[in-house]
Amino acid sequence: METIELLLILFVLLFSIIILIFLFLGDLLKFVNRRGNIMRWFITRNSGFFKVLFILLFLIEQIIFIVIINHYFDIPKWAGVIIGLFALIVITTASFQVFVWEHKYYTTKEQFKTVKNVGLITQRYDNLVRKLTDRLDKK
Repeated sequence: METIELLLILFVLLFSIIILIFLFLGDLLKFVNRRGNIMRWFITRNSGFFKVLFILLFLIEQIIFIVIINHYFDIPKWAGVIIGLFALIVITTASFQVFVWEHKYYTTKEQFKTVKNVGLITQRYDNLVRKLTDRLDKK
């Protein structure tokens, strides 16, 4: 009898939790979405800072890797340092390359938007001049 009562209590509790989740799911999702948008905006506005932060994080990870290799493994001391420094240089170089290329891509994209807007303005100007010329020719 105790088992049936326990199962019944668990069933009611589970059913209540499911109902509460469905009742407040919209609010929960709205809250998460708002926080996600704020975080996305913050990261976008400060993307350079975060890129440099991750490059420094990679640097620290590689230093930890060098220390662990030299302290816990039985390989020649300079071999671990050379392997670690090589990995450190490769990862740091690749990270800086990504940083520079993304900045170049963003700059090119902004310049393309500007050129596109100038092209639209020029096209409108040409249309207006053509209409004005047509009107003057008719008179």
